[in-house]
Amino acid sequence: MSVHQDKTSRRWYVKYQNRTYRKDFDNKKFETKTHARNFELILKVKADKLEHDLLYFDMLELYLDHKKQRVIPSSYSETIRMLNIFKPYIPNKRLSQYNPKDFIKFEDYLISSDYSSKYKNAILSYLKNTFLFAERYYGLKLNPTRFIERIKPTHQETQKKLEKRFNTWKAETFLKFYTFMNKEAELCTDTGEMHRWRCSAIFYLLSFDLGTRLSETNGLQIVDYNPDTLIINIHQQCDDKDNYKLTQLKTPNSIRLIYLSKFAAAELNKHIEYLKSLSGFSDQCFLVGGHKPMSPQTLKRKKDYIIKRHNIVPSLTIHEFRHSHATNLIDAGAELTAVSRRLGHSSIAITERIYMHVLEKKRLEIAQINDKIYENIV
Repeated sequence: MSVHQDKTSRRWYVKYQNRTYRKDFDNKKFETKTHARNFELILKVKADKLEHDLLYFDMLELYLDHKKQRVIPSSYSETIRMLNIFKPYIPNKRLSQYNPKDFIKFEDYLISSDYSSKYKNAILSYLKNTFLFAERYYGLKLNPTRFIERIKPTHQETQKKLEKRFNTWKAETFLKFYTFMNKEAELCTDTGEMHRWRCSAIFYLLSFDLGTRLSETNGLQIVDYNPDTLIINIHQQCDDKDNYKLTQLKTPNSIRLIYLSKFAAAELNKHIEYLKSLSGFSDQCFLVGGHKPMSPQTLKRKKDYIIKRHNIVPSLTIHEFRHSHATNLIDAGAELTAVSRRLGHSSIAITERIYMHVLEKKRLEIAQINDKIYENIV
């Protein structure tokens, strides 16, 4: 496409039919590449060259510009990765020239690949979204991808999903684990290693007590904690995929206020006093890590060392500390709606699906209680 950037002004301009346009019809200069490209399409319409003249790969560039302004960096990177998977199998044609058979090669590749059916359908969704974008914004009359069917899960995948369970700890097991971590910190003579042990311990305490995701726990700052109300404000995330940059959470439901337990609050207060002894301390320091968050690799390594050395069973992944939190709340009789909100799920249906086996156990307990009601009557 004939859209270019002026190296001096850094603004964009359009070259179309031997003419150069530096402003649109409202006399506005092209500040962004997307603005310039949209204007070029308007020129084509005015010249009776409709949007269906647009090549698919050119439309993909417009799609990426559109997404970049509307999603967080990690989601944008995922979009590019998905596009690179299916792009080699899609012919670069004018939008109006596509028909369903143009996607047979792509479907064959997808079916024969080793990806799970869930991942295959995710790739398929990204492809369909690009044509939906063309349908919404660039006048595509018939979306050819609407005829492509979702890929059904295999029998093995269905069985695996039904049998899927996760390991959890009760509070007693976690406290043993947490105590051993703190002892490792006390025994350290190297200040750097001692710092890593202390921060790892507080990371797992927060994960177990709040039920936060790894990126959410790593994104917590001193300013997010109110020691008077014992409330933690979960409103951002930080992970190694974005080079430890603080980013907004993906869904509004993920933004939430959570009460710490009194035990966790007391431990966190002591940890903050330790962080205050570090040079350059401010309320922008991270609760886990201080000046910078802990890497997932370090957190996993410390966890695995304690579990293996002290023979703590069952072994947990980092995410299973979050599952432990939710399971313990459900077992204690907490309302599922409250648990769902605390976890930051977008709907209670997600919570029900994940913790189905825990809920089944509770339903069985209720049935047994119901039987006891009639014991003295029958």
